[in-house]
Amino acid sequence: MWLKVKNRFPVAVAKFWCSLAYDATTNRLFVVQRDRESIGVMDATTGAVITHFSAILSVGDIYFDPASREVYVTCEQGHLDVYREAGTKYTNGSGVPAEVGVSVFAFDPRTRKLFLPLVELKCSDPNCSLPLVPKPGSSVVIVIA
Repeated sequence: MWLKVKNRFPVAVAKFWCSLAYDATTNRLFVVQRDRESIGVMDATTGAVITHFSAILSVGDIYFDPASREVYVTCEQGHLDVYREAGTKYTNGSGVPAEVGVSVFAFDPRTRKLFLPLVELKCSDPNCSLPLVPKPGSSVVIVIA
């Protein structure tokens, strides 16, 4: 197998993190920090913390677009935020309402379209205890452009 572990370092920016994005130009990792409601920015070789910036609640997924120098972040409460990079500063440039439950997405850098899968969940029993189950026929893909 051609893949092997080359490095290992602690994620000092967060105790509980869930998603990563990578900027090959600056060799930065963007780490979703669920325990801090922010995005940590780390050096991808050493793990050194560069900065962090506030993010929306319950971040699901993150993507860095090298062409626009923007960071796309989905929120499970139904929002997509776009942060613009300027050196080591990141500002929330815009937000787009999506739908509650959206957590992951795919990004097409050629068309700049985002594809967000969504399924409506329903209670699995009359008392509405967990786990929730998918509502039949409710799976859709939301396209944002």
